[in-house]
Amino acid sequence: MSALQGKSANYFRRRGYLTGSLEKQKQFPADGKSPCPACGHLPVVSYSEDLWNVFDLVAIKQGTTVFVQVTDRTNHSHRRNKILASGAAKLCVLAGCFVCVQSWRKKDNRWESEEEWIAIDQFTPGLPAAAQEYYEQQHKQRLRDFPRGSTLFREAI
Repeated sequence: MSALQGKSANYFRRRGYLTGSLEKQKQFPADGKSPCPACGHLPVVSYSEDLWNVFDLVAIKQGTTVFVQVTDRTNHSHRRNKILASGAAKLCVLAGCFVCVQSWRKKDNRWESEEEWIAIDQFTPGLPAAAQEYYEQQHKQRLRDFPRGSTLFREAI
């Protein structure tokens, strides 16, 4: 968990929420790097992946669920726009959950947060309104866009 995520988790905990991180850490062998000659250890590349590529934290309190995207103040608008273009985030709001972009900045040697709560009418038009539509959209994004009338090879070339 990053330092800003820790601040956000503590922020929601002080308000009575149960919080949890939604990030996964993934590691892969680094391409083109040779193993250590002494021990044979392969260098790895590590990165974190958010839930549905949008949310960092979940906060739950007495029937209220909040999905939080944590960032610094300079990236606030970029993170908000990412949420507003996300079909998964829209489905969360339609399901009765709250979505928050919480950004942090240091002012006068103290950390300050700013929250922006996302409403259903802010989302990009054309996003799915049901889970089935969301999964169909995800499937179409993974398909290659071949020209009309083209076919795949049937044998090796």
